[in-house]
Amino acid sequence: MPLSLSLITIFSLLLSTATATTLGVTYTATSDAPPPEQLIATFLSLKITAVRLPNPNPNLIRAFTYTNISLFLTIPNSVIPAISGNRSAADLWLFAHVIPFYPRARITAISVGTHVFSQGDVTVTDLLVPAVRNVKLSLTDIGITEITVSTTLSFVNVITTSFPPSSARFLEPVNTLVIRPLLDLLAETNSSFFVSLDSYSVYKLRPEIPIGFALFQQHAFNFREDTVTGVRYSLCS
Repeated sequence: MPLSLSLITIFSLLLSTATATTLGVTYTATSDAPPPEQLIATFLSLKITAVRLPNPNPNLIRAFTYTNISLFLTIPNSVIPAISGNRSAADLWLFAHVIPFYPRARITAISVGTHVFSQGDVTVTDLLVPAVRNVKLSLTDIGITEITVSTTLSFVNVITTSFPPSSARFLEPVNTLVIRPLLDLLAETNSSFFVSLDSYSVYKLRPEIPIGFALFQQHAFNFREDTVTGVRYSLCS
């Protein structure tokens, strides 16, 4: 069966170099999804070079071996408490989802949780940075240093204002408990900062923003100027 648009969304994967950006897709398997072999064939025919798997399973990861498609794996939020306090839990996840396939499957990034802030679970938020650290340490102990480990964040609920960017500030206690230690850890491990850009949510919060600005449409009037810095923004994100 053809791939449904409901299964695939476009995402941008930032690579290790400052200027390179790879355009890929997010794939979430459903009960009526095509078999992995057909899925891979479709990706290759479309010349897709990067795929994000929000709910990776070993069989799906195995299907990507020898394809040279870059994989972005996500560890579920529900696993964060166990991983944050126990390195063996991180080892177990890695031995199920990474070790059997890497490097034959080109796994380039792992997100420890996604959109944790939006769940409103303070306990998980507090455990986020220790979990990221434990996954990175487990990979390093195994001898894998090329995989970036971070978490995927959406800031809509934890900043003072979404526009203009120069006026945005992280709210407490998220700023002290998560953002600062996370950035320190990412700098220490030379890892990427994963951000989920949901421009439509920003548009809903700030109705004065033109809809075309939020939908990345190029138009003469689809821009806003930052009155503080004078910078002109042509896209919402």
